[in-house]
Amino acid sequence: TVDPNRDTPEQLKKYLEYFDAGFIGLTGEEAIIQKLANAVSIPFIPADTSKENYTVDHSGNLVVIGPDGTQRGFIRAPLNNQKLKDQLPTLLAPAS
Repeated sequence: TVDPNRDTPEQLKKYLEYFDAGFIGLTGEEAIIQKLANAVSIPFIPADTSKENYTVDHSGNLVVIGPDGTQRGFIRAPLNNQKLKDQLPTLLAPAS
């Protein structure tokens, strides 16, 4: 998440279950999240959490991180759902 103030580990788990039970969400301190986001080229603008209904601006790009923790793919927005569906099994397969 790029919104650790609202996206608790419990909320992330519930959200990710809509996609795949094996998906794992990541959260942490905002500075660490920002460092990771910049490292994988998915920047975001931290929220002004002093406002009640704040928003978080982020790209629509998708980075796929494999079970071994390595970056397996970078997919630019807008996403092509069928192409993504076809590519994900290969991107997530165990490294040989």
